[in-house]
Amino acid sequence: MTKQEESKKKNPLWNLYREEWKHLGSRRKHFIGYTLLFVVANIIALMNPLVIGWIFNSIQQTISSEAELKKLLMMILLLLGLNIGFWIFHGTGRVWEQITAFYVHRNYTDRKIFKVLELPVKWHKDNHTGDTIDKINRGREAIAVFSEVTYDLLSAFLNIFGSLLILFFIDAKIATFAFCFSSLVILFSISVDKYLSKYYKRLNKFSNKLASSIYDYLSNIMTVLTLRLKKIVSKEVDERLMASYETERKTIIINETKWCTISNAISLMVVLVLMYKAYTDYHTTGVILIGTLYMLYGYLSRVGETFYQVAYMYSRLVKYNARVEGAYPIDNAFDNISEKIKGNIP
Repeated sequence: MTKQEESKKKNPLWNLYREEWKHLGSRRKHFIGYTLLFVVANIIALMNPLVIGWIFNSIQQTISSEAELKKLLMMILLLLGLNIGFWIFHGTGRVWEQITAFYVHRNYTDRKIFKVLELPVKWHKDNHTGDTIDKINRGREAIAVFSEVTYDLLSAFLNIFGSLLILFFIDAKIATFAFCFSSLVILFSISVDKYLSKYYKRLNKFSNKLASSIYDYLSNIMTVLTLRLKKIVSKEVDERLMASYETERKTIIINETKWCTISNAISLMVVLVLMYKAYTDYHTTGVILIGTLYMLYGYLSRVGETFYQVAYMYSRLVKYNARVEGAYPIDNAFDNISEKIKGNIP
């Protein structure tokens, strides 16, 4: 089974993580270390709306003694402590993450170059150099960017599940509704991105052909100038560019329609929940607590914005995965001759 066939059975996110893990080399301990730092940082960040809600409720319920005032001031001071604590873990983790991403990019590029150099002359005759260069460049850029977004991915999932967990303690019905509604939104986004993945792969192939054409003409620039082929060359490059227009246009329209639907769905969720809470609190207790409404708004907004962020990141990951998969033919060709190669792969 080729690597393309294997990757088709894998989720783009897991496939990219597998590629990153493979190219981490000796820095796997660093990866685990900064991942744990990000977990702690996000747990601290999740406390912010809760503390602000407590402050608002405390003020609304009136402060009648010096002790209650001191308690309020301590809660306000806690906001600074949460921010400092967040940056101690987040800042350290981000430094480790980006340094590790550099090594992942280096290892990926070194491996691809090693494999290309070991491939036989026949393979190089059958595969255009410009096409090979474009495959490697797109793949290495994709894995480099992906290796720097571990925090974003982890933060997104912790924000969703952490916010929903806190919402369950505030109002279980609202938390259940938010979870079901948001799940439908993310499933819609994933299904659209899955449909778009075939368009991204087509665009990669168009890019490979364009790169081959540009490489041919620029590597023979003296011939082009001597034979006065500038207009012909410009026309052919433009035709290669325009060949992808219809695919690009369809991708843009489908993608923006998806974002419009997701954005409005999330706004609808937040509005419905706040209206429900205000209505039920008024008719049951006669009091609508500002702090509780703020907590709901804060965590619902986090859930909504994070689902939106996840949907955005997933669409990017589908693109990155398509670019990494685009370089698999090099790996497959190398695997066929790997037993004959002496020495270790970088």
